[in-house]
Amino acid sequence: MAQANFNATLEYSTNVLQFWYTDDIGEGLDFPADTKFYVERRDNTGITKPFTPSLISTDGSGFLEVSVALSEGDFPVQPGDEPTEFDEPVYSHMYSLRSSIDTYITGKLNILRVA
Repeated sequence: MAQANFNATLEYSTNVLQFWYTDDIGEGLDFPADTKFYVERRDNTGITKPFTPSLISTDGSGFLEVSVALSEGDFPVQPGDEPTEFDEPVYSHMYSLRSSIDTYITGKLNILRVA
């Protein structure tokens, strides 16, 4: 299995994310039941917040949906963070979608304040 790496931007609010997992010919593979979406600061990996999927397929469709509710209380803005920039993102955080067996996608994460 190839792991994907993709940088993303989310907001300090509730973000609904959907993921699909397929094999080489496009057939759906279900994520393991213990799969979670994790967010952590890049400069302090001791601050980690897991999010459990609200929907995870068990019928071979390979679908997962997770509500990622980020708040500044969980991930405070640090000096150097610019939490209002879309055009020039500051990737102060990182994320991953992983189970106890595999990591499916990872990346740097830019978190913005909701206007």
